[in-house]
Amino acid sequence: MRPIILNSNNMSTQLKLLHTQAMHGSRTLRLIALAAFAALLCGCVYRMNIQQGNFLEAGKVDQLQVGMTRSQVRFLLGTPMVPDAFNDDRWDYLYYMRRGRLESR
Repeated sequence: MRPIILNSNNMSTQLKLLHTQAMHGSRTLRLIALAAFAALLCGCVYRMNIQQGNFLEAGKVDQLQVGMTRSQVRFLLGTPMVPDAFNDDRWDYLYYMRRGRLESR
């Protein structure tokens, strides 16, 4: 930035110019700060855990007994995730958990 020499003849013009230059620099600085803040926020994305299927607790599985009716099993474990289309006596309980953030290796 070059030095500013103020004369009494055109002092108001030079002050206006100085003020305009300062405002332009301030606006540029704000724009740079905003861009840096936006770049930092890009890494702050929340990724939630995704759970799919039926999580079977060990205690409930231990309560299963031979000879239970379908409604008793459904009450105890919940509705099966994948009913078999070819075999009515088979129910598949699947569970899948995907973590939102990948763990560092």
